[in-house]
Order: sequence, then C-alpha cells, then structure tokens
Amino acid sequence: LGVADRSIEPVVEGEEDAPPPDAEGEEGTPPKPAKLTEADRLSQVVLEIDFNTCAVPKGAYRLNEEHNIVPSTSFKGLGATEATSLSKYVHFRPPVSIAALRALARTDAEFYANFSDPLEDDLPKGCWAVRQDPSANLVTLRSLAWPGYIAYHIPNTNKFGGVYFGYAQKCRDLPFML
Repeated sequence: LGVADRSIEPVVEGEEDAPPPDAEGEEGTPPKPAKLTEADRLSQVVLEIDFNTCAVPKGAYRLNEEHNIVPSTSFKGLGATEATSLSKYVHFRPPVSIAALRALARTDAEFYANFSDPLEDDLPKGCWAVRQDPSANLVTLRSLAWPGYIAYHIPNTNKFGGVYFGYAQKCRDLPFML
C-alpha cells in the first residue's frame, strides 16, 4: 500500500473568507446566468405540453396507503355514454386545483377518487373536443390549446392512452375563437 505524499500543499490564493472567483463577476457584479440551449427550451416545452394535456379516464388510477398514484385494479373502463363526457376525464399530473389538493392532503385520501384535476375545469372553457367513433368503438379527446395532442379510450375496457404529434406551439388565439 502506498503512502500519501504530504509534501504537496494545495495552492490557495486570496482571502479565506472571500467568495470563490467564479461566484462573482468582475467588480462585484452578480454572475451571468448560464446560456440556455435549444435542448433546454425543448425540454421545457415538452414538460408544459405534458402538464397541460396528459388525460386519463377518471378512476383509472388511485392512491395507495403511501399516497402514491398507482393503476387501479378495479378500473374496467368507462361506459359508452360516460366515455363521451368530459367530466369523466382527469389530468395525469400533480393537482393544482384547491379541491384536489385538499382531497390529496386528507389522511384517508386513498378512499377518494377526486385527487386529480378534471379536464372540464380547464380554461378557456371548450378547449377540449370529445368525439366518439362508433365504427371503431373509440372515444377521442383532442386538445384545442395544444393542437396535435389526442387521447383515446376504448369504452368498457381498461385501454386508454394519449400521444402528441404537433409543432410545439400553443394556440394562443383559442380564447378568441371560442
């Protein structure tokens, strides 16, 4: 086994109490923020799209005893008429509405199904389009705020999902179009 060489001492310049040279710019100015790359911007846009659009049928997920969201084993799918109602779909994200946050904070929250934000509360009203395709027994939800996002659910089954094929541009004119 080797012995550490104690004859090499680290080179320290400046005062001990002074901040490191990289912490401040010249003459006490704050450091310049790091330059954002296109990958950083794209990452933020993907997070925003996912936060605003990821939709699942109500009851497809539940809270367990540790307050973790897990797939519900009792979910057998929405009925044919239920599946066409926007009120039967929720966002698959941490809640932001006060009612959902209160339900999530309860000690017995695993018995409540309203721990997610419903799609019908999204603003502007009418930013979701629900369509039923009778030939394929399929219900689709389209986001009008983020053109290119589509969620689907096959009634009376536990099959559902969503996908986004768009240009990463939010429709800012939507409130004026409705």
